[in-house]
Amino acid sequence: MFMGGAFQEATAQAAASGNPAFAALIWWLVPFFAVLGAIIYVIWVSKFKDKYANETNRSVDKFQSFQHSFREETKNDTTPNT
Repeated sequence: MFMGGAFQEATAQAAASGNPAFAALIWWLVPFFAVLGAIIYVIWVSKFKDKYANETNRSVDKFQSFQHSFREETKNDTTPNT
């Protein structure tokens, strides 16, 4: 909300000072930096996506093997619990 307030204040100051070029500059720069930030974020996420996916798969595989180790123990265990 602070950014919105700062943006409104800057445009109000530009309008009050009578400098339409400054107001136009703000209206062009805010969307430009928003799109630039979105592009950088998408590139950053896609660059590290495979690394995180591999770590997740490795972790899931280790957990499943851990679970299976208990199942194999109970199948091979022939002595009844007393």
